[in-house]
Amino acid sequence: MIQIDQILVTKHPRSPLRGHFKLTIDEVREFGESFFELGFTANVWLTDGSSYSFIRTTEGWESCEMVD
Repeated sequence: MIQIDQILVTKHPRSPLRGHFKLTIDEVREFGESFFELGFTANVWLTDGSSYSFIRTTEGWESCEMVD
């Protein structure tokens, strides 16, 4: 089963000066949907070696696969 290995937040609308920070799955569960506001951006690495960039837009979530 493929799982999330790491989440690196690259932009958070409430903390624009905070810079990049890691986010755990437990934190995702704890914060809930309100944490992921419009403009939230993160890179996600999966255990199969693939990685994706996600951004929260007015339409919902958009993603694209990152290529090394």
